[in-house]
Amino acid sequence: MLARADLSASQERSVFSEQPLIPAHGGSKRIESYGSQGPRLSGGYGSFNYNQTIHPSLGSLLEAPIDGVLEELRAGGDFEGFHSMGLDDHVFDGISQEMMFTKIQTISLDNSNVRYSLSKQPAREHCKVFILTAPQFALDDPLRGELLIGIQDSLDKRLQLLTIDLQRGPRFLVPPKPGKRSTSSEDPVRLACGALRRAHHVVDSCKVIDGDISVILILSEGHEGRRELSIQAPWSQITPINLPLMSLENVRSLHYRGRVVDRDVRHRKSEVVEVANGHVGGLKYSKARGVVDMVDGEDRHHQIQIQLQPRNPQVRKVLDACRSILPATHAEKIFPGWWHIMIWVKSEEFEVADAEWSSLVILLLTIYLALGKTKPAQDPPTKPSRGRRRPQSGSFGSIQTLEDWNTLHLYETPNALGCPSWQQTKAWDWTLDEDNSDDTENIINPGLKGSKFMSTHVQYAKGYLASPLGEKAVGENGYLPTGQQRSAENRGNAAWNILVALHLLLEEQKLDIMTPEYASPGTAPLRVVTCQIARWLGWHNFVAMYELGIQEELDPHYDSELRLEVPLTQPSGVDFDIFHWIQTCLATGQYHPFLTLANLYHSQPVKAEQDHLKDSRWTPVTPRTFMFKRFFEKLTPKGSPASMVEAMHSAGISSRVLETLPEAVLTPLKDSISRCQARPPASWPKDLLELVNRGDMSMILAPTKNLQKSGANILVRYL
Repeated sequence: MLARADLSASQERSVFSEQPLIPAHGGSKRIESYGSQGPRLSGGYGSFNYNQTIHPSLGSLLEAPIDGVLEELRAGGDFEGFHSMGLDDHVFDGISQEMMFTKIQTISLDNSNVRYSLSKQPAREHCKVFILTAPQFALDDPLRGELLIGIQDSLDKRLQLLTIDLQRGPRFLVPPKPGKRSTSSEDPVRLACGALRRAHHVVDSCKVIDGDISVILILSEGHEGRRELSIQAPWSQITPINLPLMSLENVRSLHYRGRVVDRDVRHRKSEVVEVANGHVGGLKYSKARGVVDMVDGEDRHHQIQIQLQPRNPQVRKVLDACRSILPATHAEKIFPGWWHIMIWVKSEEFEVADAEWSSLVILLLTIYLALGKTKPAQDPPTKPSRGRRRPQSGSFGSIQTLEDWNTLHLYETPNALGCPSWQQTKAWDWTLDEDNSDDTENIINPGLKGSKFMSTHVQYAKGYLASPLGEKAVGENGYLPTGQQRSAENRGNAAWNILVALHLLLEEQKLDIMTPEYASPGTAPLRVVTCQIARWLGWHNFVAMYELGIQEELDPHYDSELRLEVPLTQPSGVDFDIFHWIQTCLATGQYHPFLTLANLYHSQPVKAEQDHLKDSRWTPVTPRTFMFKRFFEKLTPKGSPASMVEAMHSAGISSRVLETLPEAVLTPLKDSISRCQARPPASWPKDLLELVNRGDMSMILAPTKNLQKSGANILVRYL
């Protein structure tokens, strides 16, 4: 109704003029089409009766002649019932808003419309458009953004990419004042288009999103017709995709009973989809978490999932911390490095307890082993071999024996734990007091010493460096931050920042008692890796700190694996112990400097000091550290308990955060809260009152509200 009512105000009346009648004489085979508002009517030999009366209808509550309505509105008047339709109700407030479109740039597709009529596919499938958003650390400026528009032409097998840079002004998301127009320098968003890039021999493509990571899945075709799947992005690294076996069963159906070994070839449960031979012809229906459909030559859809980010939360936190302190040119290359190692570990068939964590450890060790000259690997990394199986006999034929002690130790103490998690419970903690000498371990299993987590993964890292994937990562054209293409100073700075970032992440996790220490995913495995790297760099204070705890002992034999030409100095001059920092700030009542991830990033000469103070990109990585930083910045030496509680509230410290803080940190904060509980200030809002457990005061201090009459106004119209 709105569209038809507004039609006369924006278009000429001649559009609705009467169509001329076709003379009713024979001999003419010309067929014409009349009008576009109703069904298609063709003229010819007796196609319809011209004397038939057509009654138009608005299809709504109001039945009014359309000609009279449009004439009245065009003359600036009104017709009966227009303002009583209920268009001014608050339910339809969104209809009154306007949407303005601004032309950014015109793109020439260089396509011919003639080929569309010759194609068997529908016109909507000839061309598809998708938009990718650059990650937040892909750009140095927090006020900048980047959009990548992809236009896929399936007939020409061509992918066109257009980059749009977004520069957000200081008044971004700030509503303009009434009656005032913003100048060009105060525009909230300014757009700039980059050069149009074309990629040929692209059969199909689509975007793949997993969390905050977005890439392009490309099905390319070579000169000999061989096809390949890969993921690419301007801010990422090209990574090939190898397809696993495709299941022919619907695993989401209620009738699915699981996979069984089927010896009958005619009833296969899975098949291999060969991408190189052209069996895959298209990509469709991209969804969240990296899910996308592949269409084969028989028009069957195979759903695959491409994992772009780890499912292990500790691995994700470490990768986020590492990429947050690197420059934009290398920040988003950390995740592709982890992808490539995951592919390499799977191809080498290494037996590991957690593939995601093992790949992360290999990535961190590779970054530091690439700094200096390492000893050549005397023995290549060997695949852990399983023990012999007992011959099948009776009902015990399918039971695997536990003769391989290394495999048992691998899964009982995963990721460099000193003992199994069940052994740390109250029922079994007495077993930790027993003195297990090295001789006893060697008698039980002489190879146990060489099967430790860190010893094995150092060998894996050296093997990865010698592989083709490792050469691409840290070679002359490497993409990792310590690759040989960078200067020695930049490589050293990147290695220094990464180790300090791992330390700050461990300090952040001290402020949450819900973070497990030994259960997976915990902090103990990360402490072991950080301790090994600190021993390579000669940071003895860090080594003494991270050697504490129930974890496996590091082999001194591997301390000489890395020889640095220029040693990296241990951080000094600033507090890097978060408990000592909190104690100092609470004792003095004022803020003292503390090393944060933002300080590591902005130590590089990329922007001025006053510009990065408002940058909050690191808050999700270490939220509690920045909470206390904002809290201490608002403290005064002689502040009252009420001002301290107000500073806690403004810093974002809520009741849920207080419940998970360590007791030593929570006690002084609870003391200020208890002092304010008896007589809280009357000017406090509801959130502050709930912080001191006095939510009952908000109902007393709140003004009395008049009860609104309930009931709906029912509008009845008689037609």
